[in-house]
Amino acid sequence: MNAALRYTRFALVALGLLSVGCGSSVRSSLRDADDAGSAPQGFTLVYDDHSAGFGGERIEVDAEGNLTLRRYRPALGGEPQVAETISGALTPERRRELVGLLVEIEAWSQRDMPETSINEAKAVLDLRVGSNRSSIWEWADDLDANQRLRRVEQLLTRFAADLDPTPEPSSGGETPTEEGSDGPPPDDTRAVEGVAPVRITDTSRPRR
Repeated sequence: MNAALRYTRFALVALGLLSVGCGSSVRSSLRDADDAGSAPQGFTLVYDDHSAGFGGERIEVDAEGNLTLRRYRPALGGEPQVAETISGALTPERRRELVGLLVEIEAWSQRDMPETSINEAKAVLDLRVGSNRSSIWEWADDLDANQRLRRVEQLLTRFAADLDPTPEPSSGGETPTEEGSDGPPPDDTRAVEGVAPVRITDTSRPRR
């Protein structure tokens, strides 16, 4: 077993152990909120399945109920780049629907996972209610079979489908100007001694 794989396993085990202590408080808060038909105060969520080799998604819901989804391109040998960002506010009804699903699947409870996976990619679901936190994970290969984190991802992407994408900046940092768009005409004034200034406004042909 190589050092990287040992470290990955250790990190995942530690993540599960750390979430146990606060998981009961997250569980109580979510169940109470579900019974009351609301979302708990200070509730946030992060679902993240992206990796450098496969791309993927990171979906966040903040304490005000704003959802942000980022889709990543695969980037072999480097950091994955954001291909698309979608953001907007969730309605109270959708926040209640999300809380109901988290309670149904007991999203604060880590289940036993196989020791290895084909590609070592994983999905993580991080929940916070105030200062309490729970975090669970699954191998990406097992998402469809387990139908826990996959259901959370599908619900959040359904919500995001009704929100507006945020344009990503171009690589050059400037927005290109389309031909024929409105704007000031080309303006080029050349002064020649003894000759009245000539204003050149047609630059469609090269000057000799």
